[in-house]
Amino acid sequence: MFREPESISRAVHDRVAYKPDSDPQSEWQSPERTWDNRTGDCEDFALAVEALNKEQGLDARVYVVSSRTLVGSNAANADPHAVAIGTHNGQMWVSSNGQHTEVAGLRDAKDMIAREQGWFFDDVEVVDASSRPQSSAGTP
Repeated sequence: MFREPESISRAVHDRVAYKPDSDPQSEWQSPERTWDNRTGDCEDFALAVEALNKEQGLDARVYVVSSRTLVGSNAANADPHAVAIGTHNGQMWVSSNGQHTEVAGLRDAKDMIAREQGWFFDDVEVVDASSRPQSSAGTP
């Protein structure tokens, strides 16, 4: 099947159509549900990429990236963005909505996501979300 982070990200990108949540506070759906439904938002992409990497014994974690100053529903691109980040063969990579990019380190990952979201580079906060409580609400 998929044996490397890049092919895993590509598979998720090719299979899953981006569909934003109508409720930003909604539960994250399970990777299985995202795969089966073929739709999801950034959190769902990140969880699917993380799960498929872990199935292969590869390093991957979900991170939530946000702007410290762009907050509230009136600010353009204010919503936090979830990505999967890992390392493979000594190289760090980021998967953002299934788009795989190799980066030199976490600072480059933050800069890449800031550019993608239209945020100021020095305004980005990254939080490891892999240890979040699991919910059964998203499972099929």
